[in-house]
Formats: sequence, structure tokens, C-alpha cells
Amino acid sequence: MWLERLAPYLVAASVLGAILHRYPVASIVAEMRQGHALRMIPFALALDLAVWLPYAAYDRVVLLGAIGPVPYRDIVRAKAASAVLLALGYFFGGGGYAVWIARRTGVGGVRAAGVVLYLMASDLVAVCAIAGASMWLGGLDVPRVLRTIATAIFCVQVLFILVGPYTGAARRVRMFEPWRTVPRLWGYAQICGRAVNIVVITAFTWGGARAFGIHVPPGAMGMYMPIILLVAALPFNVAGFGAAQAAWLLLLPWASGPQLLAFQALWHLFTGAGLLLRGLPFVRRVVEEIDAGRPVPETSPPGL
Repeated sequence: MWLERLAPYLVAASVLGAILHRYPVASIVAEMRQGHALRMIPFALALDLAVWLPYAAYDRVVLLGAIGPVPYRDIVRAKAASAVLLALGYFFGGGGYAVWIARRTGVGGVRAAGVVLYLMASDLVAVCAIAGASMWLGGLDVPRVLRTIATAIFCVQVLFILVGPYTGAARRVRMFEPWRTVPRLWGYAQICGRAVNIVVITAFTWGGARAFGIHVPPGAMGMYMPIILLVAALPFNVAGFGAAQAAWLLLLPWASGPQLLAFQALWHLFTGAGLLLRGLPFVRRVVEEIDAGRPVPETSPPGL
């Protein structure tokens, strides 16, 4: 049990240790000073704002099918506040979001966790869709295992949404209820929307890299950035550090290793600061809603 819990931290630490052994911290800091860090800030802050409202809209589609009507403005607020926890890791942010859903709607922890699991799976399959398309259609020379992982995750989630209403597990286990109750067309539509957000993230990251002084061809960034996002979503990263840095070094040879690591660290810092600035004004209200636990009127999810 302890080995399973510590494995992501051990892998992330091992990868970072190997990277920093090859590229000393002093050389990375030197590249931070030479690059145009301040020029990156508008791109980082604009990215956090650009994807915020669309992601809240896609979440509302899932909540509407899995739980019932939840005001869009409430989801926007909770999405921003829970994203503050993303500084600790992707699953911390999801956990905070699940607590808010459980208390705000009164559906209980297990059902709320199922909704967040559905949302996380949708995010992952959107990344896999764009990354898989890049790897298969772009003729990219990437490890076959990444191609297999991206394709498998995409196919499995698409299959689950398709057959979810008819499987016994989705009927018996409350955590899997969203796969039964969210209409299939809605499920596929919100995944497509999330895939568009992956394209937006790629575009802003390319702009940030160019502002810093790294000139990656737009087509190359469009093909490789979704793969980097896929690697960053794997459980071999802690707070954004681990295998993600190795993917940057492997896939983007248009800059030196220290320069890439300098940009990636600053980009992670600036986008994280953007999440804090975006979410802190809403934290108090969301915490009050969690403490109060005011349920919304219970309604039956739409039929399939």
C-alpha cells in the first residue's frame, strides 16, 4: 500500500534528479535571466482566463445529466476556487471540487466523486484525442507506448460512454452513475469542447515560448504540445514536475535543455499564479457554501 502511494513521488523525484544531474540548476537559472520572462506573463494570465468559462460550461453539461440543474455562475465560482488547489496537484483540485459538489447539491460524497471522476476522464480523453491524432496523422517519431496509451484511453472512455447505460456496474455502483445518466450525445459533445480547450492551451503555450525567446515552429508545437500534456496528466508527476520535464526535453529540440527547463518552470509558475489570482476572490464564498451544505432542489436527471 505504501509503495503504491509513494510510487508517483519516487518516479517524479528520480526523473527530476536525473534531469538536474545533466542540467545543473545554475544553468537553468542563467537561462531564466537571459530569457524574456516578463513577456510571458500576459500569455499565462490570458490562458487561465480563456479556458475558465468554457470548462465551467462543459462541467455544467455533466452536472445537469448526473445530478440536475446547478446554476452556471455557481460552477464558475467553484471551478475558480477549487483550481487554487491545483498548485498542489491535479487530484487535489479535483478533490476540493468534489467536496463542493457534494455539499452544494446534497448528493453525498460518493456520487459527487463519481461526477468528478467523469470530468477527469473527459479531460484525459480530450488530451488523448488531440495527442493521438497528432501522433497517428502527423507521422511523429514518438515512443510507441505513448501512442498506445493515448489510443487506449480514448477508446475506453468513448466505449464507456456508449455502453454505460446498459452495464450492470453503472447501475449498481453509485460512483459510476454519471456514465449511465449523462446522455451519450452530451458526453461526447463536452469532450469535443474540452479538446478545443487543449488547442487553446497549445496556442497560448506557443505564444509564451515565443515571447520568452524559444522559437518552435507552430506546426511542431501543435503536434507535440498535446503529447506533453498527455505525459503531464500521467501519475508520474507531482505538482506538475516529473515526467513532464522529460517530455519537454525529448520532443522540443528547438532550444537547449536549460532553456526549455527555464521556460517550463517559469510557465508553470506564471500560470499557477494566474490560477491563484483567478480563484482567491471566490474561495471564501465557496468555503461558506461547503460549510452551510445548502442543497438545491433534487430533480431527476434527463433520460437517455
